Amino acid sequence: MFFGLLQLLLLLQLTGLALLVLLGALLLLCLFLSLRRLLLSLLILLGPLLLLLFARLPLLGLLLALLQLLLLLQLAGLALLCLLLLAGQLLLLLRLLTQCALAQRLFALAALLFLLAHPLGLLTLLVTLELLLRPLGLGIRHHRAGVAVVLDRRAQCPLPR
Repeated sequence: MFFGLLQLLLLLQLTGLALLVLLGALLLLCLFLSLRRLLLSLLILLGPLLLLLFARLPLLGLLLALLQLLLLLQLAGLALLCLLLLAGQLLLLLRLLTQCALAQRLFALAALLFLLAHPLGLLTLLVTLELLLRPLGLGIRHHRAGVAVVLDRRAQCPLPR
């Protein structure tokens, strides 16, 4: 029974992460809707296959290496977009927890616990908490042994103007 619950939690966690990546990919596709960029994105996605087919020609090999670099940059952008989506979800859930009826608060608390089951969720929560505490003149102190959430006025960093 315990292992069944663990498998169910793992499945829910992977499903949530897959949905988050799918949302990020859809937003990325909306950003690249112009035809030229869409064709470039398709070339980037087909890069490994083209690299296997035309690896013997030096010019095409160089071009495909550049396409692979663009693919890595695109994946880094997708990861950043996923982090931004996760931060937005956490901000929305924190708002629901403070301003809504009891049923909505329970739902938001369950969703917040689900997001915190993933390591990225905890990291994003710390960043979101830091951003929420800055206007109050408070901050989070980071120690070498780990991150301690300490309300400390000396930990505040001035915001860039």
